[in-house]
Amino acid sequence: MSSNADPVARFAELAEQYLAWAEGPRIELAADLQRGYALLLDLLRAAIDLPHRDTTGAEETRPTHEEWKAVFKGFAWVPVQFYWEAELDVHGPQETLVGDLHDDLADVWRDLMVGVGLHRSGHVDDACWHWQFGFNYHWGEHAANAVRVMTKMEWHRGW
Repeated sequence: MSSNADPVARFAELAEQYLAWAEGPRIELAADLQRGYALLLDLLRAAIDLPHRDTTGAEETRPTHEEWKAVFKGFAWVPVQFYWEAELDVHGPQETLVGDLHDDLADVWRDLMVGVGLHRSGHVDDACWHWQFGFNYHWGEHAANAVRVMTKMEWHRGW
C-alpha cells in the first residue's frame, strides 16, 4: 500500500484490496486468513479517518443477490462459519444470537463494492458518504464482528 495522505484515496485503495482478497484465489490458508484479518483492521481504522462528505445523489450500482451469494459461498474455505454473540440491549435482557462469519465477510464486500463503484466512476464524495454511512450502520458492525472472531481463530490456530 502506498503512503497516501488523502484519507479517501487511502480508504479506496484498502477497499479495492479487500474486494480482491474476497474474490481472489486462495494461496495458503493461514496467509489468506491473516491477509483478510489485516485488511479488516485497516479498513476499520481508515473509516474513522474518512472526512464528512455529502452525497450528490449519484447513481449507485449494488451487487445482485446472486453476486453476493457467490462471494458468500466463496468463503467456504474459512474454517469457522458460525459463532455466538450477545445482542446489545441496555434496556432489557440480552439474547444470545448466532453470527455467521461468512455472511459478515460477504456483507463487507457488498457494501465496499458500492462505494468502490462510485469511486471508480469519479463520484468521490458519494463513495466517501456511502463508506461512512455503511461503516456507521452496517458494514462496520460486520467487520468488527469478523475481526473479533478472527482474533480468536488466530489465538487458537497460532497463525
